Amino acid sequence: MLSLFAGRQAVAQGLNFQLARVDFWRPATLADHWIVIKEDGIAGTPISGELKTSAWKNLQAGGVMKKPVAYVSGCHARIGACFTQSGEADNCPEPNPDGAPSGNPAGYYVRGEVVDQADQPIGISLPVKALYKTGLGDVYEYPATAVSAPFEANRIQYFEKFRIRWEWSTADDPNGTWAACGVSENPLYVTQAKPVEENPGVGYRHFHTLLYIGCKYANGATEDVAMIQGVWGHFEGRAVKMVDGVPMKYYGDWTGNLADRTDELLEKKDGRCQSWAKILLDVLKVQGFVELNNYIVVKANISSEFFVKTWTDYGGSGTSGNPDYPFRNVRMNNLHENNSYKWAYSEVNYSVPSIAQNNDNTPADFGFHVIVKIKGMLYDPSYGLKYGTPIKNSDNIEVVNMMDEDYISAYALRYPPVDYEIQINDSVVSDYIRIVEPIILNQNNY
Repeated sequence: MLSLFAGRQAVAQGLNFQLARVDFWRPATLADHWIVIKEDGIAGTPISGELKTSAWKNLQAGGVMKKPVAYVSGCHARIGACFTQSGEADNCPEPNPDGAPSGNPAGYYVRGEVVDQADQPIGISLPVKALYKTGLGDVYEYPATAVSAPFEANRIQYFEKFRIRWEWSTADDPNGTWAACGVSENPLYVTQAKPVEENPGVGYRHFHTLLYIGCKYANGATEDVAMIQGVWGHFEGRAVKMVDGVPMKYYGDWTGNLADRTDELLEKKDGRCQSWAKILLDVLKVQGFVELNNYIVVKANISSEFFVKTWTDYGGSGTSGNPDYPFRNVRMNNLHENNSYKWAYSEVNYSVPSIAQNNDNTPADFGFHVIVKIKGMLYDPSYGLKYGTPIKNSDNIEVVNMMDEDYISAYALRYPPVDYEIQINDSVVSDYIRIVEPIILNQNNY
């Protein structure tokens, strides 16, 4: 794309203009398209301001501070900046709350152009504006200004580095002589639609990692199906990470203090199936997508528990005395210890560990499991698996055949405190995985 600034060589003009700070503002129109990003974790501390975020700042002590910003597609970003001649970034005062200019016109002009990492324009620019002398010393403000083009409606975008090339001049002639005065870059996210309203009571906020996952892995999507496919492709890889690169695990510690909600998972980095179901749904919520009947609990139809693959019997006929559940295991008081099983006696043993999110050694005995339903399809974010669509059997019970047939090794009857009777899951086994009907109204609507 041809640069609006092309064709003129930057020329030094005897002044030492330096970019000191860049602020991203809530849009002047479509104000509800500004997203206040929250820090990952239970506290959910805001990263963004309600009106603006100082997303790039040249620190007086050295280095640069960067913060993420987020908008909903279809709006114009609004951006302001502060420049100094002395290079003392801390001299920049806070701008007016509405972004309007303060101080007096200074006879200098600034413009900006958004470029990619190869320094090529992407079609978004900041128009020529007069600088205003503000604060103490040689400090100048570029007032909050809408960019030249909106973010494309309904299109998800991920800018790991939203890069603006800034130039200044002593005249407002776009074709005059301009000199470079700095480059800013910071993460920027554009969601497909307005995020579903936060619900801190259930652990859902507009967390940074939710925006990161949704925008990065569904980058370019313009409709729900493509967005869901992009996000699921990341979960399917069973290596989901937070924005800072830290992996989140499914049962990394079998007996630990594990998360059951999204905010807890983002804080503890280790969670049960409940938290993994919720974080997938919350990534979609931040893109504005939510459905009813989306939080699905499954269990064995008859048995007390099911064992996820792979478990193997000892080769004999079993000693339980129950022909339907012929094998017998006896547990220790603590069945799980050091991320392994402790049986006092066992005829069925965990032979090949299940692979799940950032963990290739998960526990595999469960009384229930939580998955999600999206556009009629069943997804298991804990294991990165899809189970197709639920099917009603002859008893009018919704069953999950693919989970039963492909991923369940055995079913068990548990007799507290220590005894199990177990059947290996094969063609003659009568049990299966079913969807549990919600007991409380809206219990399966997350």
